[in-house]
Amino acid sequence: MLTASMPAGARPLGNPPPTSAPRRRHAWATTAALVELWRTRHAITSTPGLGPRPADPNDAAAWDDLDARVRALTARRRPCTSRHPTPPPPS
Repeated sequence: MLTASMPAGARPLGNPPPTSAPRRRHAWATTAALVELWRTRHAITSTPGLGPRPADPNDAAAWDDLDARVRALTARRRPCTSRHPTPPPPS
C-alpha cells in the first residue's frame, strides 16, 4: 500500500490517488520515488519537498523538470521549495 510508508518527500504530493485511477496512481508513485531520489542525492533532510533550486545549471534543469511534475500532480502553480514547509492536507 502506498500510504503505509509515505516518505517525507512525498508529503507535498498529498495522498495517493485511489486504485480506481491506475494511471494517476502510477504517476504519483513514480513522482514520489523521483522526489525521494532527489532528496537523497542532495541530502535534503530537514523539510519535505524538493528543497531550494540548485545553482548548478544541470541540477537546476532537473529540479525544474521534477518541480513541474510535482505541480502537475498537485495543481500547484508555485515551485515546491523548502523555504516554507507545506502544511498537511485537510482531513
